[in-house]
Amino acid sequence: NSFKRTSSWIWQPLTAEVFGSLDGTTWKSLSMTDDFVESKTVTGKGIMKMSFDSTAVRFVKIVAANWGEIPTGNPGAGKKAWLFIDEIEVN
Repeated sequence: NSFKRTSSWIWQPLTAEVFGSLDGTTWKSLSMTDDFVESKTVTGKGIMKMSFDSTAVRFVKIVAANWGEIPTGNPGAGKKAWLFIDEIEVN
């Protein structure tokens, strides 16, 4: 889950990518998305779902890309965007 409230400078991730590793050193990209789906019931809450083929891994790393500077025409334009994430679920 991620949160989006641009009036408070909080932006959803640009992208999210899942990596897997057997040794914690060598990582392989398993899935990537830029599809942020906003909740129909909770304002500002959204999810980014990913799936990938079954593969043997011991470690999982998730990388979410922040917007960096808030785009022109938005509250806080030119300032650093916040990124709020919680409830990461891996099945």
